[in-house]
Amino acid sequence: MADSIEQKIIDQIVARMGEIDGTGDFLTAIGERVEDSRPNWDENELPAISVFEGTVTSEEQNDEGSIVFRTMPVMIKAFLL
Repeated sequence: MADSIEQKIIDQIVARMGEIDGTGDFLTAIGERVEDSRPNWDENELPAISVFEGTVTSEEQNDEGSIVFRTMPVMIKAFLL
């Protein structure tokens, strides 16, 4: 089964956060530990980032229902030591 558009967005955010590698303006290589929806990390795994998908809502904008707006909040949690 193909990933949903929401999962593809989360995957892209995880990939982008993975680019935080300690070079340039980044002061940490936190991008080495980025995961989708991981709620807890062991202290020896820090620093780390978890990306969480919120509840998706849909809203139709006309009588025919042909225009639909979908909204998905995303929570990004950084775990630091």
